[in-house]
Amino acid sequence: MTLKSLRQFVFALLVAIAIIASPPFVDYWRVAGLYEICWYRWWWVLFIAIAYSSTRYLGWFGFIATVLIVSVVIMVIDVHWIFDDMRNHPENGRDADFVFGFGVLCRIILFNLLLVPVGILGRRIRARRRQLVSEPKAI
Repeated sequence: MTLKSLRQFVFALLVAIAIIASPPFVDYWRVAGLYEICWYRWWWVLFIAIAYSSTRYLGWFGFIATVLIVSVVIMVIDVHWIFDDMRNHPENGRDADFVFGFGVLCRIILFNLLLVPVGILGRRIRARRRQLVSEPKAI
């Protein structure tokens, strides 16, 4: 896979995420139970960039860093959302209890599992790049 084809693949992936997460499709995703994934829309661009870049440039350490960074970002987003909703809309009856914590944990696990292929892609490109750089050139 060349750098140009990789760019085209990443661009197509981002466009597909933007289209799937747009309002007409969200109702179908809600029925399928995948609305929670679509709710993060543009955050997926950040998640994919983190997963690819960290494994591409940091290797296995980047793989672990991806899990930690994505987990912290999801936790911050969800905690901010729930406390903002509790403050501004108390009639909804939402609160930060055990069920909320379990939901955040499930989202963290699901999102990190969905980002594994992106990390593997970054790791493969890193290995291939290292192999090309380390091969001596014939004169």
